[in-house]
This record gives sequence, C-alpha cells and structure tokens, in this order.
Amino acid sequence: FLSKQWYQRRVRGVARRYEKIGYMFDNIPVSDLLLSDGILGIWVTNKPAHIAHVLNVLLPRWGVQLVGAWFWLKITNSGVPVVPFESPHKKPYELLFISRKDTEQSGRHWNEKDIEHLIDFPFEALEFPENGYPEQALTSQLPPKVVISSVPCVQHSRKPPLGKVLEHLLPSNPKCLEIFARNLNSGWHSWGNETLLFQNSKFFEL
Repeated sequence: FLSKQWYQRRVRGVARRYEKIGYMFDNIPVSDLLLSDGILGIWVTNKPAHIAHVLNVLLPRWGVQLVGAWFWLKITNSGVPVVPFESPHKKPYELLFISRKDTEQSGRHWNEKDIEHLIDFPFEALEFPENGYPEQALTSQLPPKVVISSVPCVQHSRKPPLGKVLEHLLPSNPKCLEIFARNLNSGWHSWGNETLLFQNSKFFEL
C-alpha cells in the first residue's frame, strides 16, 4: 500500500519537499516488490490532476492495472458524513485505488469522462440488507467498488487500518508492506521517514 503526501497549494513553503517526495514516489520499483498475485493499493486525493496522474502515468509505469476504486467515507460519532457530499470545497471521502499486475499489458488511457464515472460515489453501497450480507458475499474476488466507513483520527492524513477488511482477499500469512507509512500495523512492514509518527504516546493518552 502506498500513501503519498500529495502537494496542496494551500500548504506554503513546502513545494520543494513535495517535489522530492513526488520523485521518490513515482520511481518506487513497484513491479519488483509486487508478487504476481499481489494487490497494490494507492491512496489518492479527489483532485482530478492527481487521479489522472496515478491512472495514466504511475499504473502503466509500474506494470499494474486498476481493478477497483474504493472509498473511505469519513463519518462523525453520530454516523453522518463529516462534510456534505454536495460540498464544493471538500468531499467526505478519500479514494483508494486497488490494482494488480497487468499481465495483458492493456495500457488503457483514462479520459476525463472515464475518470468521472470511476470516482462516482456508489451510494447504493450504503443501503444495507435488513438481514445483513450473505456469507458467500465475502469472496476472494476484488470488488470494483467498496465503501469503508469510519470516524477519522483528528491527526491529519492518518488512514484507517485495513488488515481486517482485506483479510478474506489475501492468502494466509500474507507479506504486507506500507510505503510512506506513518504508523505501525500488526503483521505489516512499514517503510518511510515517519513510520513512528502516530506511535507517539501522546496519541494514546485519555
């Protein structure tokens, strides 16, 4: 899993830092790190330029193809989105692109219309069956669209742990790696310059 520090204009004085991180991120040897049956997850902002860069530049470079666009819906303690869906400034969700190795070398190009359809929020996924989902719904197939909801941490850019969510999609004792991680997760390898950022004891004090 990759979590890049995407450049935001409102963050002043850090353009050079983001440029260096961007170069490192774009040149990670993903094709060497990912097993033939592995899963690659990429967190990306809702900015169209960032999405297009991932789909049309990074995925072909890394030799992977998109198989799913998942949504992390951020909710309050009351269970409602942190901001309205129709907000023109910010969305209540973040995108997680799920990919696998591109054995067919499809080289697909995503245009603006394709991207709009891809990131269209699947509201139907919020309609839960009265009796819950059947057991057979949990298969080893990667679903194209998934909504994961949780109350976000007050600390900026902290992502939810996905070990349990991915459990039924991975083999037993999988080799999991998070690049540019900001905390440790049980059973995962964490790599980056801030891997202990959210391990600080102050984040666990009541």
